[in-house]
Amino acid sequence: MLPSHVLAVVGCMISSLAAAQSTTSTSTAISAQSTACGYIINSDNPYGVFPARSIYECLISVPFNSAVATRFIAYYNDTLQFHAPLAYLKDPPSSYQQQSVDLVAGLNRLQDNIDMEDLFRSEFFTSFQPPAIVSINGIDTVTYLEQFASNNSFGTLEPHADWNQLMLSPVGDILGYFNVFSGGGTFYPGDTITWTFENGTSLTEEFIGIYLSQGPTGPLQTGGDFYNFFVLGFYPADFDPYGSNEGDETGGDSSGDDGDITTSMVATSSAPSPSSTAPPPAAMTGWNNGAYPSTPDVAQEDLGIFGGGFLSGYFLQESFIAVLSIPSFDEYGDALKTFQSTVDEFIRKAKLAGMKKAVIDVQQNVGGQPLLAIDAFQRFFPNVQPFAGSRMRAHYSADVMGTVDTTFFNNLTSGNPNFTSLIPAYYAPLSANEWVVTDRIDARTGQNFSSWSAFYGPNNTYNGDEFTNVQRYNTSSVLFNYESTSETANLTIPSAVSAKSPPWAPRDIIILVMRSVYGADAP
Repeated sequence: MLPSHVLAVVGCMISSLAAAQSTTSTSTAISAQSTACGYIINSDNPYGVFPARSIYECLISVPFNSAVATRFIAYYNDTLQFHAPLAYLKDPPSSYQQQSVDLVAGLNRLQDNIDMEDLFRSEFFTSFQPPAIVSINGIDTVTYLEQFASNNSFGTLEPHADWNQLMLSPVGDILGYFNVFSGGGTFYPGDTITWTFENGTSLTEEFIGIYLSQGPTGPLQTGGDFYNFFVLGFYPADFDPYGSNEGDETGGDSSGDDGDITTSMVATSSAPSPSSTAPPPAAMTGWNNGAYPSTPDVAQEDLGIFGGGFLSGYFLQESFIAVLSIPSFDEYGDALKTFQSTVDEFIRKAKLAGMKKAVIDVQQNVGGQPLLAIDAFQRFFPNVQPFAGSRMRAHYSADVMGTVDTTFFNNLTSGNPNFTSLIPAYYAPLSANEWVVTDRIDARTGQNFSSWSAFYGPNNTYNGDEFTNVQRYNTSSVLFNYESTSETANLTIPSAVSAKSPPWAPRDIIILVMRSVYGADAP
């Protein structure tokens, strides 16, 4: 049996930053000629599972180029200025339950470490010796798990939510996701984990890691090869990703062009053969998971891990409660429409079946389309207009981008002789662009912003940071809805409060939330 914890390693880490790293360039990495990476990448292991030690040896063999790292830190620091809650995270209000964190200072510390050439190859960076105290690796069980959750969980509102990420989840099972302790760990925890039991016995297991294959990469062997491909985006010089046999690990020269790399990765992804005569798999009628009733009373079309359907509804006859499970809002194409119709079908059939209350289960929902979440809310509460307001951190770069994009958009008027030809190329895509605000609603007035400056302000400050005025989605704009979902489904969202009554009284509609709050379903 595999241990209940897996160290996940994701290959693609940083965008292309510089020319390919040669084996003779200066680097502070340990043993760039080690073939630990080649052992993993070229293995015929069908599951991609390896000892964590092997993956760690590969990662520490990757060359460290301080010049590239410095440029990336500078670039990331510029990008970080767009992160609205910098000041709040640095000095959070008393109600915030996590520790404060100064992201900019953290980047500066990283740069200091980069300037100390040998830090990333020192013994302090490559070893982990937990003190032997009680139960897991010599540490009290709760203490160990709390620390593991704090280090590996992803940005939740409070420590209890971090803890929940360690646990098995039916939603994770049906969507094919690992929990943090069973495959979502980020940081190397050591070679093994030792469990000590109450009876004095102990069990030591080996941590394992997962290599997420990127498809044909060419003959990657050394840490330097790893750096060139995964960090800089270059194939080996003797590998042709566009050759007749793309699965062959040898070939002609690669152009090294980043645009071609993207095309190559798309071209080499697995796809069913057009000539295949195999019958399609039978459509799922339920999740085949013990946490869910075997047969839902309502199910979205194409239900399944690899399908476009996520919704399932259940009518609990003993208690007259209807439960709608919404594990994700991450829908595209036709599934946007079937999502809406499934919610309507659930409400209609639940009322006909005499259900007295409704539970909307968005536990561990992975997020997705914000407009779809708004639409689902309004189908249960048609007489309530969800606020959905947001603001930006006001800084120089944001002001420049917003001024340019909004001004350009405003000049694309019907008075322009080329307006018709400009619609698909510029006007439509920009209508939902974050830097165009004249297609957004001013929360103060309920009307569209007249200009970028009317939105930008800034009129709000916190701990020295300035913020824009509050904007809301303009769901009355068909074009905005269309471009916001990046689809051709012509999604229609109610834009005004309806006189229609809710299907149940608000006190009889329970929204069930647990663990994490993602973008689309944030309260």
